[in-house]
Amino acid sequence: MFLHKQLPCPALQSYIEQIWVFESSTGIPPGDLALIVPNGMLKMIIPYKSAISSSRIGFADTHRESSIILIGQMDTPATIVSEGNCGSIGIEFKPFAAYRFFQVAMHELTNKVLTLETILGKAGRQLQEVVANETKVHRKIALTEQFLLRQLQVLNKEDVIVDYAAQQIFTNNGLITMEELSRKLGYTRRYLDIRFAQCMGLNPKTLAAVSRFQLFYKAYNQREVIHFFGKDLYDYYYDQSHFIKEFKRFTGFSPTRYARQDNAFGRIFYKS
Repeated sequence: MFLHKQLPCPALQSYIEQIWVFESSTGIPPGDLALIVPNGMLKMIIPYKSAISSSRIGFADTHRESSIILIGQMDTPATIVSEGNCGSIGIEFKPFAAYRFFQVAMHELTNKVLTLETILGKAGRQLQEVVANETKVHRKIALTEQFLLRQLQVLNKEDVIVDYAAQQIFTNNGLITMEELSRKLGYTRRYLDIRFAQCMGLNPKTLAAVSRFQLFYKAYNQREVIHFFGKDLYDYYYDQSHFIKEFKRFTGFSPTRYARQDNAFGRIFYKS
């Protein structure tokens, strides 16, 4: 398996966290969990070589080669499977940025995997055709970036309340109470929940939980050995039971059971 990460073009760097290209001559290894956990970022995936299948609680989909799909904000885990010689482009939007590019309420995408054509109609279909006809991976990326820049300029969407609130959540590594967040902003929790549903797809409390979990999960995947219940745990969680509950929510496994699984595909995205 090969994964290459790159920054987007300068004009998109404030909105897109990273772009990656994944390739494998043999697909995702049999027996691998192929687990994708919530990370607070909407994803655009372009399987340019071979179809991919995705599954999450209660749903399973297959996406043909050269389709363009969006994976909305998640608060449950998903799996991605591709067989044989495969290749995919991934674009991950920063948590407070995705709503700027799509004329749809973000809660309509939460825990869903949809084609760009389903969301944008003709415009999504046209981009899919243009990208499919390009043979070079770097050109596929460039064409997609050009499309996103046009979307950004045409829609011209901004919600300063949501943007500031999300930045507060991530700046504090998810360790901010909703009462404190509400007090800082001067808005009720109910009002923030409504704004977040429109622009984020997750409410502030869930986004904070995802942010906190990701810090621990990233640290775990960047180390060869880790003790789940060591002192590092308390940098992220108030107590052990709280940690176990959230870990199972976002991975589908208890920490000890997860440690026995092979998740090489999922871990590769956290390597430097």
